[in-house]
Amino acid sequence: VSGTPYYILASNEMIAEDAEIISKVSYTDMLNARDKYEREHEGEDQSKSPYFGIPTLHKIGLRLNKECRKVMQNAGVTDSMTELFKVDGRKFIHENAVEGLMKSIFEDGKGSLAFLKNKSVEGNKICKHTLVVLPRVKACRCMKDLLTKFISENNRKVFCIVNNWGGVADVKDVNELNKQLENLDSKGKGSIILTVNRFLTGVSMPCVDSMIYLKNASSPQEYDQNIFRLCTRRIKKVKDPDNESRSKKVNMKDNVYLIDFNMTNMFNMIANSARMKAAAEGNPTTER
Repeated sequence: VSGTPYYILASNEMIAEDAEIISKVSYTDMLNARDKYEREHEGEDQSKSPYFGIPTLHKIGLRLNKECRKVMQNAGVTDSMTELFKVDGRKFIHENAVEGLMKSIFEDGKGSLAFLKNKSVEGNKICKHTLVVLPRVKACRCMKDLLTKFISENNRKVFCIVNNWGGVADVKDVNELNKQLENLDSKGKGSIILTVNRFLTGVSMPCVDSMIYLKNASSPQEYDQNIFRLCTRRIKKVKDPDNESRSKKVNMKDNVYLIDFNMTNMFNMIANSARMKAAAEGNPTTER
């Protein structure tokens, strides 16, 4: 997940005649190894697997709600998240459209993310701590004000991890955020974490299991680094119900979800990443 391989791939360094590839491992390779271990050691303690706890990443592309699409259509754009989340003062210019979108995600359970309120999903504690990625810092500030109107802190706490209106972020660093998320989780509560770029590279957030992507990614490097924040393992030691004097490891995060509301940008990022991989393997890239 380091950014360095992207620069190497983009420069064609990996397909030079004298290039020597020692090893290459993708996230899919790790998932395949995890599943292979489970098959070969069926009925055994899976926590002994070196791949135990690696979550399966689900990428989901969804359309914006009708009112948000109308905002973009009136502005003469089709997929500009910056346009949708424009701010005037301390409010969104298109406040009603944005509020309708966020309610369909976090409140109503009737819209595009109704699965957030699905009993089977809630039972597995999926989509409990959600990163919301926005295009501008001011959009994060306005979003916190908007969300706190209809989201009860008894269910989810809203964090603005970029500087808020007072010039200070809700948490000073990722360690503080992780502690607060663990505390919320122990009380059966969830969270919404608003950001633009902060904590989207080079950090681990074990509790975070879902991401709502509401900005236009500029490169596959940025996109992949952002979404792989979801894939940090979350393994806990608990008392073994069969022997209380012993503990056992439990995987707390089987699945993680990326939900991107700009499908065109999402598919472009995935396609560009695939082209880089093909180039590294010495295969000519073609439009498919």
